[in-house]
Amino acid sequence: MSRFLRELSPGRVVRAAVADARGEWPNAYGKLLAVAEVDEETGPVAMFLACRRRRWGGQYRYRFLVLDLDVGRGGRAAVQEQAAALAELLRSHGIAAVRVASGPGGGVHLWTACPAGLAPAVVRRIAEAATRLYPTVDPYPLQNPLQGVVRPPGALHRAGGRADLTDRTPGEAIAMLKAGAPAERFEALLSTLEGMAAAPALWPQKRARTAAPPVRTGEQ
Repeated sequence: MSRFLRELSPGRVVRAAVADARGEWPNAYGKLLAVAEVDEETGPVAMFLACRRRRWGGQYRYRFLVLDLDVGRGGRAAVQEQAAALAELLRSHGIAAVRVASGPGGGVHLWTACPAGLAPAVVRRIAEAATRLYPTVDPYPLQNPLQGVVRPPGALHRAGGRADLTDRTPGEAIAMLKAGAPAERFEALLSTLEGMAAAPALWPQKRARTAAPPVRTGEQ
């Protein structure tokens, strides 16, 4: 985790959970902690996905777009099915995704990157359309560039275990995310997602049956 943060974190700080009086971790990350202070035994931490740069006119843009598929929004089987479908959709648009098992509950994070930065409006629309099509996706981390955070690979989970890379070594994952994909590919992805979301009759039947409004748990 510390290597991932050192090489990829858009900022110098992460958000860290603070244990309560019983020694349990809440589903909240209220403390700012310097990246340099984080090691493998640090409690649950979450990395910012967006940052502000002079070359972007001082505006915030998303350096990373992470699709967070939560078992609380449909169960393990739905998460696995929808993660595979989303990974294939990303691949078909030339966007490499690093798959991470988010913790012991069966959730999945699909990490993608755009070195040129993505406008918050584009990211928010991708999240909203993806959630309509794939109800296990929690759009919350992608709705506000100031608050969008996700636990990086290696980070402890509040319920035990860690966020673990599924099919990549740390070096491979870091290299893939450093390379990322051009903004144009994410804009094409957005067009595809919104086109699909506007035509429910074209959705795969199994997914359409699960597309009731989801309940957001906020778990990351």
